[in-house]
Amino acid sequence: MNYTYRDLLQALQEMSSDELDMHVTIYDRGREVYHPLNYTGKCEGDDVVDADHPIMIINDPEENVSESEVIREFSDVRSCEVWLEYEDGSEHTADTFLNMDLSIEEQIRETFEAPSLEVEEGSKLVNFTWKELGI
Repeated sequence: MNYTYRDLLQALQEMSSDELDMHVTIYDRGREVYHPLNYTGKCEGDDVVDADHPIMIINDPEENVSESEVIREFSDVRSCEVWLEYEDGSEHTADTFLNMDLSIEEQIRETFEAPSLEVEEGSKLVNFTWKELGI
């Protein structure tokens, strides 16, 4: 079965608010490789896809993304469960992908604390733990 954009929309609507804030990651099961989604667009048309067909673009060398956002083909990226505790006492659990070659703490803070945004009082991340899901 191939997903339609309607199927994708339905799957997105079933995700939690925390999951919707995560970076989009595509898993190539045959090659066991993870890819970040760079952006979406429309095909100009070729022998495979009609013109104006919506597409999602990965591995675009022209795309300007920071080194920390790129999941390299040979990086050790694993599916993990993260438990988060915030200053206001609230706790959340989320599944995410973590690159074992980079700082786990930095990845978790970048994903779940959003330091570039004005953080509401009590919503600062004070503690976290993580474990590999093994999938």
